[in-house]
Amino acid sequence: MRLRRPFAAVLLACTAGLPAVGCTATAPAEPTAPTAPGPAAESSRAATPEAAEVQGRWWNWAAASPAGSSPVRDPDGTFCAEHQPADVWFLAGNFGGESRRTCSVPAGKPLVFPVVPFAGTQAECTGAAARAEGSATFDGRPVELARYGPTPIRVTGAEGNPVTREAGTFTTQSCGLWARLDPPAPGPHTLAFTGTLGSLRIRVEYALRIG
Repeated sequence: MRLRRPFAAVLLACTAGLPAVGCTATAPAEPTAPTAPGPAAESSRAATPEAAEVQGRWWNWAAASPAGSSPVRDPDGTFCAEHQPADVWFLAGNFGGESRRTCSVPAGKPLVFPVVPFAGTQAECTGAAARAEGSATFDGRPVELARYGPTPIRVTGAEGNPVTREAGTFTTQSCGLWARLDPPAPGPHTLAFTGTLGSLRIRVEYALRIG
């Protein structure tokens, strides 16, 4: 079935500057940047099987937890290990604003995260993918970002999750700016990224402990 509007409502309200549960709709005052991400290389990618797998799996992970333990609403990294798959480690942005999190990651896991994720109709996604801007650094070095165009995905949400806002399985189009990092060496690392889409401003820093 096609995406139900509650899923799109949160994301579209955040990017349009409208009030919605779980998002900071208005642009916040400029915070002190934790680690300022510099310019990063970027590649544009169509709706390939890789794009569908990366985005679909991340959205399902993000929608698997209720609001009280959601990695997307996590203020400090307490919930970063929720529902992690065996072969990859997902990290999250937020619904707008600044987040600083600490997260312990098992060694040998690639890191996957969106800098600017978006889901909606194909037309909405086409526009969002073109307007999204962002950058990321890992230990101060720029991270290459992939700009995904509209990609059909299927998302199953848990009851009370802040992403779909209701339980059930939905189909939608996903797009935005995404990143994948090979498994980092054991030890401490810093990941920082910023993203913008309309009035939505995302700024996240992770203090990672690998191993």
